[in-house]
Amino acid sequence: MKIIGLSIILVLLVGCGMTPQQSSAVVELYYAEEQVTLTAKQKASLSELFQHAKACVADVAPATNETPFQALITSQQRLKAIRSLAQQHNTELIEHYQPQQTADTVILRGL
Repeated sequence: MKIIGLSIILVLLVGCGMTPQQSSAVVELYYAEEQVTLTAKQKASLSELFQHAKACVADVAPATNETPFQALITSQQRLKAIRSLAQQHNTELIEHYQPQQTADTVILRGL
């Protein structure tokens, strides 16, 4: 009985002493159809994310456009500004193209 009591106390102490793992920060960017640059608010949100993350994953959706090639070009122009900001903060940016994601969006997750 004494061993069971000590085991329960030990489990409680270990459980209380462990800190929960912090969830990674997420920034979702929504672009107007023809927008290729970042707004001031988007830059501020990204800077905050990049200050606290050594690396980020960027899930990039295609842009709204009639031709697939132009949609790809627009998405690349949008990423150029994000890449530049990540480099300024020495944050590695891992890019994933997400064709099923809502058009004209980029979702960034800090690692």
